[in-house]
Amino acid sequence: MVEPDTPETLRNDLQSAWHRYIDMLVPLRPALYGYCQREARDLPAHPAALPAAGADPETSAHVRDAGSRLLQRLSPQECAAVLLKEVFDMTLEEIAELLSTTTGAVKAALHRGRGRLREPEGLAASRRPLPSPELIDRFIERVGANDVKGLVALMLEGGSAENVGNSFHIGTDPSEGTPRFLYKVVHGHREWPPEFQWERGRVERVEVEGELVAAFFVTHKERERLTVVMRFEEQEGRIARIRAYGFCPETIRAVGEALGVPVLTGLYRAPTPAPGARWVDPDFPRGSDAEQV
Repeated sequence: MVEPDTPETLRNDLQSAWHRYIDMLVPLRPALYGYCQREARDLPAHPAALPAAGADPETSAHVRDAGSRLLQRLSPQECAAVLLKEVFDMTLEEIAELLSTTTGAVKAALHRGRGRLREPEGLAASRRPLPSPELIDRFIERVGANDVKGLVALMLEGGSAENVGNSFHIGTDPSEGTPRFLYKVVHGHREWPPEFQWERGRVERVEVEGELVAAFFVTHKERERLTVVMRFEEQEGRIARIRAYGFCPETIRAVGEALGVPVLTGLYRAPTPAPGARWVDPDFPRGSDAEQV
């Protein structure tokens, strides 16, 4: 009799497949990046204007429009909460368990998400929750103070953090949620091989194409270079979403060029001993100690 896969086994299998897929695309990424910039300029203004071969035009337009509204207006947590509740009819408790958060955070995400979907098109676009300079400065100050608890306290309940193309973290679970992401922001990845280590780092608030972001500079082999850019969304005076672009080399190079600074980049995912595997970090808190991060 074949034993059913456990959630952890399934997660590891999916992660292995994802890593192999990313590795396969590495030689094509620079050309794909350039192509998608061109495509963005050529796309029609409204998603319903896009053709869909072999599909009913009216139905396709409605599906594309609904998908576009979800992705453009809602944060990942809001999008997940709305879909799981409205489409899959899951309970608040089931959604909270799946997203590693609380029922209160799910209720808040549903309330925000439903409200944004009801807004007129123009109003929704104008209400993108850009961060204030003060919030970014508090984030930078706490990174400089190695204050992981303080960074966690800056996050909105149920907020998310994403290493674009590499990992996604949501909720307060210390092992895989936003506390783990923020711990690595402060302490780095000491489990990675020596060639990926750097001597020291600093964070600076900069403006890129009219948006305030946090730019991470590291000194490696006595040269300081830009290595990560983080974008933020703010709600209720706290961080609702972080997107880090350390695994997007073309993006980092473009930002470096815009700022006139050298860059240190090249990885499309976290280095591992094998696809889906991890090096053990002896410094990362485990068990009950993880609650202290």
